[in-house]
Amino acid sequence: VEQQPGGTQGEKHHLVSCLWASTGYTTRGNRFAINDGQRRLLEWITFNKILGFDHFYIYDNSAAFTNETSLQPIADLFPDDVTVIKWPSRVCNNNPNNVDSCGERSSQYAAESSCRLRFGPHARWIGQFDIDEYLVPMGNYDNLLPLLDKLEKEDKKIISFASWRAWPRRTHIK
Repeated sequence: VEQQPGGTQGEKHHLVSCLWASTGYTTRGNRFAINDGQRRLLEWITFNKILGFDHFYIYDNSAAFTNETSLQPIADLFPDDVTVIKWPSRVCNNNPNNVDSCGERSSQYAAESSCRLRFGPHARWIGQFDIDEYLVPMGNYDNLLPLLDKLEKEDKKIISFASWRAWPRRTHIK
């Protein structure tokens, strides 16, 4: 999450999210096909609204692979809170063929840069996430806004959160 420069002038939103997503994709190495992007987006937006995000910029990459589906039907459920940017950019290959990481996420990085440059001046804070990433407030916080207010007072401009795979503890699942 990054505080945007410029104070409150031109500010339209307090906390926004940039998300590059699609209705379906394959995991790295084409091991698995994931085709529930609409369900994931609905869950993700609903959760992040609870955390205090007041607008979402969804860079919809679905058309890079199909013209049959998009994330627009989910965005339509939140007409005042979601802006969809069609992003049919296929993955750029910016490395030689013999390199393991051939740049498969460069379209995502370009979308994130576009979002920050286009919409950042209109937000106090902007966050960039994957559709399978969730921030969970802890301690005295039940949403992000009081935490961001505290960090602003400490003159912090960029917050980076640790990320790791979470596995359910089966002994606690009934």
